[in-house]
Amino acid sequence: MHKRKFSLLKLILLVCAVVAGVVVYRLVFSRPSFNADKIARAETQMWRAYYAKTELKLATELVSLFRNQFGLSLPAATRVGKLYAQAAMKFQAAPGNYDEVVLPDLIEAYRLLQQHTKASFNPETAARAELAWWVARRTQGQNSLERVGRKIADLYAVLYGGNNPKLQNAALLRTKAAALRDASGANPNWAQIEASLRESYSALHDARWHSQCPLAAAVCFSKVVCQELPDARLPTNTSAARANTADHPVIKIRCEL
Repeated sequence: MHKRKFSLLKLILLVCAVVAGVVVYRLVFSRPSFNADKIARAETQMWRAYYAKTELKLATELVSLFRNQFGLSLPAATRVGKLYAQAAMKFQAAPGNYDEVVLPDLIEAYRLLQQHTKASFNPETAARAELAWWVARRTQGQNSLERVGRKIADLYAVLYGGNNPKLQNAALLRTKAAALRDASGANPNWAQIEASLRESYSALHDARWHSQCPLAAAVCFSKVVCQELPDARLPTNTSAARANTADHPVIKIRCEL
């Protein structure tokens, strides 16, 4: 009887250990798909941390942002987020000379992002595009919605390829969210800002699939499931195979990046 109870206890402990291992593995090493709600929430909290000058909170929210925007694992997002947060705080304190003070951390952040996503973009080009819209927002005469929006669109073009109007619209919506924060003074309406960012990232989500899946325009009548594949990230080489389902064809696109 005691042996049976002991064996049962061992079995229960083994099952618990396996379940815990699976949960931890998924939390740490899973690569989330693009989630506009989570990205908008993370960026809103990131902005709050930036203006409160709390770098640790900023880095924490950046981890969530990079995981849900680029599908990074937790360790990869942590490394990228730390560098990006360092760059942001240095930019906040710097009166100028951004290329020397801020750019090195941004380049390294984008180098790691490129490495972990196997993307084709040039890390220095992406870092310079990122810094360009930061500087534009800070500079009188360059900080109009349209000019800053074009700068963010330039960054999206580097990261996702192409210059389609959907990317430009997503960029402009993000600029408007930033302008809402600026116009709110000491008491920003963060719920409204998050809603604006959610709209921006929803537009970016739509734009990404148009940029990522070359067949999308030709097969808009079909169900494109590129985003459901675990390695669907910013493709450079795309191969497609048609599979039949009971009711309609499905275009399965494997994004190599």
